[in-house]
This record gives sequence, structure tokens and C-alpha cells, in this order.
Amino acid sequence: MMQHLDTTLITTFVERWQLDTNTFHMPFGEMSILLHDVHHILRIPVEGGADER
Repeated sequence: MMQHLDTTLITTFVERWQLDTNTFHMPFGEMSILLHDVHHILRIPVEGGADER
């Protein structure tokens, strides 16, 4: 799946994740990530709607 994982980058994001707001607290402000972003960053298939279970 992934040829190379940037562990430093992943660690940085983990340290900045806020469980209470489900956002990242970055030096430039608060940032959230959408499923669409995950799809483009990780190149994994994301299909279906919220009501499909």
C-alpha cells in the first residue's frame, strides 16, 4: 500500500491531535481533516454514504 511512511510527520500530527474537538492544533490555527482529504493523502478507496451500514 504505502512505499514510505514519514514517521516524523505522523508523530507530529499525533502530538497535535485534540480529542475533545477532533481537530489538529497547528501554529497557524485549528485544522480539521475530512474523509475526502484522507482519500487523497493515503490514496485509499472511500465509497458509500453516511446512511449505508
